[in-house]
Amino acid sequence: MVYDHKIMQTTVKANNIDIYVETFGDRTHPAVLLIMGLGCQ
Repeated sequence: MVYDHKIMQTTVKANNIDIYVETFGDRTHPAVLLIMGLGCQ
């Protein structure tokens, strides 16, 4: 399967924390939130 959607990368600041964000895929599809390292807590 080939995707021609562009990956957008940015940093968001929330509660004095910088969060790296990547968005990609078809905007008409449901969103999925993946948090790297969450299981290590």
